[in-house]
Amino acid sequence: MIKKEWAKNKQDYINVLFLEHAEWLDEVINHGVKNLIQFGYTRKFDIEIRVSSFFDYHTRLDPKFGIVNLSTMFDTVRMEKFDKLEEEFIEFLYIDNDKDESQIEHEHNVMVKTLKLSHHYLVQKYPDISVSNHENFFKDYISYLSTKYTNEYIDNNSKKFFDKKFTKELAYILNFFNKNKIMPSDLTIHESGDGGGKDSDEIFHSDISLNEPLEIQISDDELLFRKEGQTINIMFIFKDKKLRDALNRDLIKLYEKKTNVYDQERINGSHIKSFFIECDIDWVAN
Repeated sequence: MIKKEWAKNKQDYINVLFLEHAEWLDEVINHGVKNLIQFGYTRKFDIEIRVSSFFDYHTRLDPKFGIVNLSTMFDTVRMEKFDKLEEEFIEFLYIDNDKDESQIEHEHNVMVKTLKLSHHYLVQKYPDISVSNHENFFKDYISYLSTKYTNEYIDNNSKKFFDKKFTKELAYILNFFNKNKIMPSDLTIHESGDGGGKDSDEIFHSDISLNEPLEIQISDDELLFRKEGQTINIMFIFKDKKLRDALNRDLIKLYEKKTNVYDQERINGSHIKSFFIECDIDWVAN
């Protein structure tokens, strides 16, 4: 009975917290879609998948995981609220050391039911959104917002990447790559978070050579959360040291860039190296 009262007392608080989370997602997904377009994305599919996969992974709040995946990344105030809720759940489940496994399992189910009811609450608050699972509102909500804002800002006549207007330093860099016939077709995405790997999006549509002489890499969180007017940290990975050094000299001389330059073996023990430039670029393609 005490446990049911605990859940009842927490329900309104969690409902409000989840509603705030839904409003926050609307704001940041709108901003993320705009950022991808400003970076140079032109295809609806690429934008929707990049945005929805990122926010689904980091902020889905799936109730079946209980207290796991409650914290939402990239927003300090929001994380503090969810951290507090997570602490209360842990206290609720484990503060009494005399509990047996069946009691803990029962109380875990009470907790999960409380989270599921908050998902039901959001389904009622957003009746126009088609939700396949009323106990996991955020997955469909994130997909809905990604599609909504992509369709709002991208039409079938949108420019291709190289038809866009670039900032001066970006135009210079792209011209350097094209002049030396090393422009890649894909943008490499470094996926943030635990277990994050690499992915790629084909946004440049270039006739890349088979030996892939250049890789352009960016972190997904920087790509989606960049503020208006900010530069963005880019990593250029060359197979040709002379070309790397030439671009590095130009970036310093022409644009006074502070660059981080280093070499790295492609495979441990290999004598074949990759050559890196890492720096902040005024990367805007409108």
